[in-house]
Amino acid sequence: MVPNFNNPDGSLTTDTRKEEIVRLLGERSIPLIEDDVYGEIYFGAGRARCCKSFDDAGEVIYCSSFSKTIAPGYRVGWMIPGRHYGKALDLKTTTNICTASPTQMAIAAFLREGYFERHLRRLRGAIHNQMEALLLSLHRHFPAETRAGFPSGGAAIWVELPPGIDTVDYFFKAWEARKNPRQAGRRMY
Repeated sequence: MVPNFNNPDGSLTTDTRKEEIVRLLGERSIPLIEDDVYGEIYFGAGRARCCKSFDDAGEVIYCSSFSKTIAPGYRVGWMIPGRHYGKALDLKTTTNICTASPTQMAIAAFLREGYFERHLRRLRGAIHNQMEALLLSLHRHFPAETRAGFPSGGAAIWVELPPGIDTVDYFFKAWEARKNPRQAGRRMY
């Protein structure tokens, strides 16, 4: 489950729903794998809570990564497996022994030196600005009845085209407009 700024729709699960999901699964001893890779990319006053914060039974396996915040190519992440620690360790040691040490060491130094929070503030601002520019571009170039909302975080915007628009055809028109700058400034429908 990706409760914070899910891709592709950018949705944010409410705290009430997160708590309810964790409770229901906990009552049945069903583990929840929570992927919170977008949790640090919020645009409001504070970070959204994660499902793990409601977990009293150790059933939420919390996972995240630096791939959306620091360096996509580094492929460094972490997990808090709760009561599933033994199984998680077994899986890790049988599927791959380790992640490349230099990338882990670089991220560790970045965190230790205190750069991460400052970097996140700049990153949130940059992504927020990109979202505004994207929505403006949608307004200018997409059909007038197109709907899109501004997300409260993450890196995805859900776009709804009006009925009758062939999205495959629209994709190819957009692709051609990208290659032809004269066409890029006008609506395609």
